[in-house]
Amino acid sequence: MKPVTGDVELSRDELKVLTALTSSPSLSEAARRTGFSRKYVRDVARRLNELGILVFFPDLPKIGLSLIFILSEGEMFSFVKKIPHFFLHLKSRGSGFLYVALADKRSLPEFSRKAFSGGGKFYTLGEVRGWNTAFIDFLAERDGLGETFTVNEVASIFIEYLLERFDGRDSLKRFLASLKVRDRQGGAGSDVYYVDMDEYDVTILDSKLADAFVSISSIAKRHGLYRQVLHYHYVNHVLPIWKYNIVMWKGVGKRFEPRLLIYDGEDVDVVEEFYRTMYPTVFTARPINQRDSLVVLTYLPPDREEALGKLSKRFSLRFAKRFEEELILSYYASRPFSRIYTESGWRSIYEDYLEATGM
Repeated sequence: MKPVTGDVELSRDELKVLTALTSSPSLSEAARRTGFSRKYVRDVARRLNELGILVFFPDLPKIGLSLIFILSEGEMFSFVKKIPHFFLHLKSRGSGFLYVALADKRSLPEFSRKAFSGGGKFYTLGEVRGWNTAFIDFLAERDGLGETFTVNEVASIFIEYLLERFDGRDSLKRFLASLKVRDRQGGAGSDVYYVDMDEYDVTILDSKLADAFVSISSIAKRHGLYRQVLHYHYVNHVLPIWKYNIVMWKGVGKRFEPRLLIYDGEDVDVVEEFYRTMYPTVFTARPINQRDSLVVLTYLPPDREEALGKLSKRFSLRFAKRFEEELILSYYASRPFSRIYTESGWRSIYEDYLEATGM
């Protein structure tokens, strides 16, 4: 699978499918909403998924997991390679490292206290968000887009609209907040608070993470499972924790070289929506209990961030970039959910830490 490294061209019909897919629990529902055939919707979904724009992402808190980032100067945390929770390691162009893990919420507090008291920056991330299609949907209703257009053209039109339409910081933030609400309302998540996973559910999660639109029949055949049993688990266990089809980065292989940026300040909400509008290959997340912090992982080249400077100057926005580093993939582990699943529940990241360090 190739990550997006250049611009992506869409037609108006593909844009309609994209926005429908981010708020629909199934291809059939997206077809009903758009009026297109299910085959056309599936073909568009497949193309967008292969480009890395559209991915399946579960609501991690509902299955008892948290996403964590660890930043270090040098490879100071050698134990992470011995802990199955860590599935993504990236090396910076300098001397730093970034480690990404799925951690069980039960033992995460103890793990964070004991493992990182001596160095490194530790982030427990809250909501994970991808491309905000509410913005794109909003623009599609206006003049300025042709029958086909690139993602960058959409982003540029939106930035120009903001610069021309609003004359103050407060009015800009109110508009962005209204679109954020619209974006959240489009999600297909349920009200289920917590779902216990089993081996069937975990198999589906890993399969969907690798290929958002792989069929249940294909998963069953690949793993030698009964399709009817797998379908039952998909409908009753996986769909309730389906956050939505997130439009965000999806990179595997050695070509995956994003940049990591960390911002803080009271206007980081504007920064977040800037990135989520400017380019689909973006992943933004908020550290828990750090309202004024933002973590961004993106392919967006530095020169495209000039528009952020224009917005900041025009509206007197208050934020600062605290960290920026270009990263190179050094280790990627497939099937991250299966790596930490046991019949009694998720593996304890703290117990695995103790075993890995001989403590």
